[in-house]
Amino acid sequence: MSVSRANMNDRAIIWLMRYMLFCGGLVAFTVIGSVGAAPVECGGDDSEKVAITKIEALGGYVRKNDRSGNAEAITIHDGVKNLTDADIEAVDFASLPKLNFLFINGEELSDRSLSHLAKSPNKISHLWLTMSPKVTDSGIAKLLKEQKSLWSLTLSNSAIGDESLAEIGAMRDLRILTLAYTKISDKGAKHLGKLAGLAFLSLSGAEISDSGLLEVASCAKLSTLHVRDTGISKECEAALQQKLPKLKIVR
Repeated sequence: MSVSRANMNDRAIIWLMRYMLFCGGLVAFTVIGSVGAAPVECGGDDSEKVAITKIEALGGYVRKNDRSGNAEAITIHDGVKNLTDADIEAVDFASLPKLNFLFINGEELSDRSLSHLAKSPNKISHLWLTMSPKVTDSGIAKLLKEQKSLWSLTLSNSAIGDESLAEIGAMRDLRILTLAYTKISDKGAKHLGKLAGLAFLSLSGAEISDSGLLEVASCAKLSTLHVRDTGISKECEAALQQKLPKLKIVR
């Protein structure tokens, strides 16, 4: 990892943590604008310029590196129009060599979009895929196998479940994980305990009970845990607090 990329990771983590502490792990479009410097004219080759033009035509936002002009952060979401798999497939993400942060939000998107993203050789650090109920565990697992170096991952408000957790548990660099309002349960929670470096975790609205939540006691660096809209008991909270004294639990 280059120095510039490491610095961007550190800055992004700080902004993401601040925002998640404020609102409980929901996605903030403004966070993207807080990472990096002001937009400049696009650098890179013609293929990158074509990709950026397509993203902007979809109503997406592209944040560019202040020196090279390459795209570093991208958001694409329902807004000007409802996104389709064909829209995502039309963008050549492989032509964005400096892409570090990707946020995609679309109610009609399916595993087809994830298969397209998985084909890109680029390794990103921050991936947010939200409000996409048609996305399945199979599609997420395929994508995450190609993106094992993620620092932050948000999969809120989707139909993913325990199968995805098996892949997530192998991501050793992960620091921020948001699984709010998903189908994950106690069965897959054992994989959360494998995330030794995890600092932030949101399980709000997930189908998890006391026994599953106690698995995160193995995450020694965990500092913030969101469990709104769950059946987690006060006893479980106290047990976790005893094992992780510095942990802040948000209910």
